[in-house]
Amino acid sequence: MISAIGDMKRVRDFRVLVIPEGALMAEALAMAIRAAGFDVRLAVACPHEVALDVIDTVLPDVTLVDLGRGHCLGGRRHGEAECLGQDPSCVMGLLRGLRARGAAVIVVVEEVALPIVNDVLEMGVGGIVTASEGMEKVMAMIQRHRAGALLMDEAQRIETLQQLADGSLRSARRILSRLTRREKEVLIALARGQTPSVIADVGELSIETVRSHIRSIRQKLGVTSQLSAVALVYQAGWLSGEEPQSSSP
Repeated sequence: MISAIGDMKRVRDFRVLVIPEGALMAEALAMAIRAAGFDVRLAVACPHEVALDVIDTVLPDVTLVDLGRGHCLGGRRHGEAECLGQDPSCVMGLLRGLRARGAAVIVVVEEVALPIVNDVLEMGVGGIVTASEGMEKVMAMIQRHRAGALLMDEAQRIETLQQLADGSLRSARRILSRLTRREKEVLIALARGQTPSVIADVGELSIETVRSHIRSIRQKLGVTSQLSAVALVYQAGWLSGEEPQSSSP
């Protein structure tokens, strides 16, 4: 359940704990950090509650958490349905546990995870790195912390947030491009608070047709809830006068 990279008997003056989203990412992160001369420990394929216990044992100087796309264990996305971010099995629950222990935390996120970044910042997480930025930025933060500086200063934080926002917008529009013109119209109406029955009346459609569109929208977008589909509309800026045009029926 818990593995270590490097000689566990060697005592180094700086220790990094890596909590990855997957085994392949774990190996890549660990190899890069070990190459820089740091003692690396991994908490792989274990529940987040166990990862918190590992921290109490390892006492790392920096903890690196790969949030990936911002999903909790079991595939739920942070903020969806029964996931309220309080359970340790939720990525946000894990981060709360880390901050409660006073841990210095760097999180790695994909651009599509932008909705949770503000929550991450409010917790006092010191460093945020996008997956596309790679290990160079991660290592720079670790070196900064080792030297006694902040993981990320305010200018770097603002720059990262802008990069995430830009990437999230592009990603959301790319995903939404899978929809037909009619499905986009239905989704935008949902985002504006219209009910399926109202959408049916306005569009002169049957309620079953509207419900069929909604099922198709969820399937094409790869989401399990209407709320998640609507969230993509906001990420894409469709409600800010930038609604897409499509010739597809």
